[in-house]
Amino acid sequence: MSAKMKDAIDVTLGVSSLRPAPEQLEALKRQARNGTLFGEYGSPQREALHSDKQWLNRLITVDADKVSHQIVDISQDKDGRISAKVLIADTPNGQRVKEQLERANDTQLHFAMRGMGKFGEHPDQVITYDLVAVSKPRSTK
Repeated sequence: MSAKMKDAIDVTLGVSSLRPAPEQLEALKRQARNGTLFGEYGSPQREALHSDKQWLNRLITVDADKVSHQIVDISQDKDGRISAKVLIADTPNGQRVKEQLERANDTQLHFAMRGMGKFGEHPDQVITYDLVAVSKPRSTK
């Protein structure tokens, strides 16, 4: 990946019932230290023309044209919360992330783990953490 990075932020990826196994977390840490752990803004979407093989390849590949961030450090606390230091990419999707952060009153950014494996178990393979925007619930006052 050759996306130019800027603007470092510290984020908490959050607690999930689906956590990487210890060996997967160590692999992610190595990728982060080596500068090769990138993510996209939004989760990959299956296009109508994707065959099953193309769709699987899309899921296991971070698309360089869709990169929004680089995870440069990742850790897990005793309660299972995964935290990361993230560099925002100087790309169109990186700009979208910056805009979402500036509009924090309307939306929240969350990380979605992209992985492969059996439902309800540790994933066999963790690809990355993608950033997704979620609308904040409106107050009913």
